[in-house]
Amino acid sequence: MDVHDTSLITEVQYLAPLMAYFNPSLSVNSTVLTLDDGEQLTVQWRNILLHNKTNVGPFNFQCTLHKNGTIWFAYKQVPVSVDSLPDLNYHPVRVGISDAFVRIRRDPVRSIVYRFFFIYSQVNIAKKSVINGSAVVFYPLPSCVLGDSCPECMRLDQTTEFNCQWCPTTKRCFDGGDRNGTEWEIKGCISVSVKNVCMYFSPASLTHKLQRTHALWYPVGTVRIKVFKHRNVCQYKSI
Repeated sequence: MDVHDTSLITEVQYLAPLMAYFNPSLSVNSTVLTLDDGEQLTVQWRNILLHNKTNVGPFNFQCTLHKNGTIWFAYKQVPVSVDSLPDLNYHPVRVGISDAFVRIRRDPVRSIVYRFFFIYSQVNIAKKSVINGSAVVFYPLPSCVLGDSCPECMRLDQTTEFNCQWCPTTKRCFDGGDRNGTEWEIKGCISVSVKNVCMYFSPASLTHKLQRTHALWYPVGTVRIKVFKHRNVCQYKSI
C-alpha cells in the first residue's frame, strides 16, 4: 500500500529532483516532457514557474531513471538559490529520494484503523548544491530485493550490509525494510523465514542466523516493538 492518498507523500515517498510550489499552468511556455526508450525514462520540466514567486524566472531540470537502477538529476537553469525557496506545509521543498511502506493496525475495541509509515530509505541532497549546470547521480547498492532464490538470498546476506532472510511463502528475499514489508508481515514471514532458510545451513550457521534474526525484536512488557535500522540503499555524488 502506497501513501499517494495522504498528505504524507511529500514526507515519506518521493522521487524529487526539485520539489517546490511549481505551477505549469502559469505560462504557455511551461511544459513537462517525457521520453522512454526502453532502457531509460527521462522527465523534463521546462520553463516551470513558482506559483508564489513567478518573478524569479523559469526553472529547467530533468530526472532520468535507468533500467539498471541508476538515477540522474540534471539542472540546466535554476534562477534562484533553492535554499531561499519557501518551505510551505503543503508544498515543501525537497531534493532527493525517499520510499516507505505502510502497516495497518485495527483497534480491537473501537472502529479505528491506524497506519504506520516506515521510511526504509531516504537520501536528501543539500539544497545549496542545486545550481545551474549541476547534476546528481544515484548508484544503487546490492540489497536483499535482488535475491530471487533462497541460496541467492543467503549469498546477499553474507556479501552486503543487510540482514537478508528468505520467505518461502512469498518467494521474496527481505531484510526488514522495503516496500514489500506489508506483505512480509501479512504472510507470516516473520515466523517462518528462519526455519525454512535453515535448511541451507550447517548447524553452526543456523545458530548464527537465529541469533541475528531474533536480535531484531525487543520485548517490552506484553508489547513487541520492531526496531528498523535506518540505512541508505543508494549512494550519490555530484558531477
